[in-house]
Amino acid sequence: MSTRRSPLQATSTLKIDMRDILSKGYQYGMKMHGTLAFNGHEHALCEFNPDYMGLVYLRKLGGVSKYISQEVTIAWESRQYGSKDSYFLCPACGKRTLVLYHRRTSLLCRKCCTLTQKLKCASYEFVPKAGHVEARIWS
Repeated sequence: MSTRRSPLQATSTLKIDMRDILSKGYQYGMKMHGTLAFNGHEHALCEFNPDYMGLVYLRKLGGVSKYISQEVTIAWESRQYGSKDSYFLCPACGKRTLVLYHRRTSLLCRKCCTLTQKLKCASYEFVPKAGHVEARIWS
């Protein structure tokens, strides 16, 4: 018996990639505000601080629309020559990961979402708001 997921299930998983956020100019010690968009439509308000990412989004649960907020810790690892790498920490297991997957009402790592196969997941795009990028807090 095959346990393959249907195409609907495979495309219903959205992911947030830290590399995309870093490519938009997010650096250690900065604050950024913006939205997470999918196919040009805003899905969540997003705030990046040096230590965490905060999200607020509208989700339909049991036929009732409800605002959900979630904070995800961001870990920074020092590298050679003064640079730093950033990772999300999975809210469920605490594992460092570059990608979080949106399942039901939370963002989780691949293992906690039980994604065992490599799936084609649609990606959120982080869209910074103009004038909402604050200078570095720490040097």
